[in-house]
Amino acid sequence: MKQSPPRVKVCIPYYESLPEPAVMLNEHLIRSGIPGYLVILSKRQTAIITFSRNELADANDGFDYDYIFFVDSDVGYSEEEMNRPVQLNFDGRKIVVAKIIAQMKQILDHGLNICGGFYCSRKAPYAPMVFKKNPADPMGYVSIADFPDSGVHEIDAIGTGFLCIKRPVIEAFHSRARERLAMAENARKAVQLIGEALEGQPEKKQHLSRIAEYIETANPGAYPPFWLDAFYQPEKRAWRNVGEDIYFCREAQKMGYKLYCDFQIQLGHMTTRFIKPEIYKGTHQAAFVEVLKKAQMAEEAFKIAAGDSK
Repeated sequence: MKQSPPRVKVCIPYYESLPEPAVMLNEHLIRSGIPGYLVILSKRQTAIITFSRNELADANDGFDYDYIFFVDSDVGYSEEEMNRPVQLNFDGRKIVVAKIIAQMKQILDHGLNICGGFYCSRKAPYAPMVFKKNPADPMGYVSIADFPDSGVHEIDAIGTGFLCIKRPVIEAFHSRARERLAMAENARKAVQLIGEALEGQPEKKQHLSRIAEYIETANPGAYPPFWLDAFYQPEKRAWRNVGEDIYFCREAQKMGYKLYCDFQIQLGHMTTRFIKPEIYKGTHQAAFVEVLKKAQMAEEAFKIAAGDSK
């Protein structure tokens, strides 16, 4: 029995005016004749993309999707590359589509829970937007400086600019948020009851107020469940700033999901020009690797000084 093509919600967050590549992508999807795509846009009121990502993932648009596919308005190709015709097999026949459509389908065909294309940061030294965990920092990540040129590889985190996410992952985030809300509400009720029992004991009530403060601060109901720009560190009672991509990937891994990058799909990142992976490899990779080595040496020296070396 022939399978129906996946239903894909293509999410394009943008800031200020809608960029031409986003308009072209929508047109290419329509022209391709491939069914099951819905393009939705989210105009950001600020330069912070986190709000748009949450809004798009959480949108109740009535579309019964199988995948969410983020295509950031500043990630992709030049107009010439985007329009380049590519032949692919679809529904037992060969069709010609724009390059970006073929590469979206390539990622979808992997059938993975979380998989994206490869691109670099748009700021020098144009570090790769694929990451591995930093052994020296349990909550930290570092770019994979020497990345492969092809193949699908598991990584610890990836930029969300060209990322495909299966629906069960989104639903798992929703479910976890509901559970945490219920736990936080139960904890608040418990603190209230204990507080009533401790009337007349100011020292104990002061300690209890600190517990209540932590519950309020760590309560996930105050923000959407998918993307955040920071982690809360309970032991420090403080927030640690990170990119929203890292937050999403870290939380997905905690729930047991693996993340992948298809390194054959190499995209540009728009600034005043398209920053392509070859720019990083050609002029910045060696310097970036050297920076990472120095950072690692400094960390090892610190451990030796602290008496932590084996």
